[in-house]
Amino acid sequence: MIRRTIATFILAGTVYLLAVSADLPDQWRSWHYSRALQLPQAFGDSPAEVALPWEIYGHCQQGCADARIVNARGEEVPFVVESKQVARNVESRAARILENSFVTNEYTQVIADLGEGFRAYDRIRVETSRPDFIVWAELALSDDAKTWRIVEARAPIARFRSRAVEGTQSIPFQGLSSRYVRVRIAEATGKFPVDGISVLNEKEVQQLTADVSASFIAERSTDPTESVWQTTLASLNQPVSSVAVQSDSPEFYRAVRISAGSDGQEWSYWGSGVIYRYRLATKSESRCASNFPRSLPTAFCAWKSSTETTSLSRTYI
Repeated sequence: MIRRTIATFILAGTVYLLAVSADLPDQWRSWHYSRALQLPQAFGDSPAEVALPWEIYGHCQQGCADARIVNARGEEVPFVVESKQVARNVESRAARILENSFVTNEYTQVIADLGEGFRAYDRIRVETSRPDFIVWAELALSDDAKTWRIVEARAPIARFRSRAVEGTQSIPFQGLSSRYVRVRIAEATGKFPVDGISVLNEKEVQQLTADVSASFIAERSTDPTESVWQTTLASLNQPVSSVAVQSDSPEFYRAVRISAGSDGQEWSYWGSGVIYRYRLATKSESRCASNFPRSLPTAFCAWKSSTETTSLSRTYI
């Protein structure tokens, strides 16, 4: 599934656009494509806002620099194109490590102190220099470093730099935050290198998204540990920013690398992420979408993952 960000025209003044190209004034009939915009009733000189039709990306130049808005008299109307991105405000604070130990054949344990006057947080980040790993971690919190409550019994953290995937080293949780943090990393073969513990509080305003038609085809991979899917978008301009995967596997954790190209032959790295699903005693956790750091301006998209995926749904940004 591919997702797109909905862009909007911010119109200066109220305008009534014509429904079909045949009704356009003579000076505009040579243009190849026209589309009526449905606007609210008159607002006088106040700006009006309308969603940019998705179909326009298949007709305009990159960034729609050649698009115009005209009123019923054939007059151009000034406008600004806005892309509504995700608004994020991340607060981070490093904790002072009190203990960094290893229980033979069981786990690495790190206890950290946020000190007095700490702010509320909703995830813990494990700082490590290890380039490639995937491990399970347990997160517990305490007000006195003696009595602990487990807020996340089994959460994955991972990194795959050998595959150009940074993964995630953060553990989200629900509930009240506390001064003391305990992380146990279940790696029995030896002590897991932990360089620091940070807490984060992330406030995010979700962007408006819509689905984009995209049929993915499985491609042959030269790497037996990878699965590859490819799609061709209808236009070079479509601002695609997310891909979602559907899988019947009850549990998995896979690195994802996204590449893009203008001809389907030469590919460039565009983004990476992780997808996963795992079950606990009373709940199921999942993340089956990967966002790009910016929108794709290309006609081809390749999706690589080592998970067995039964189908790809179409999500559009």
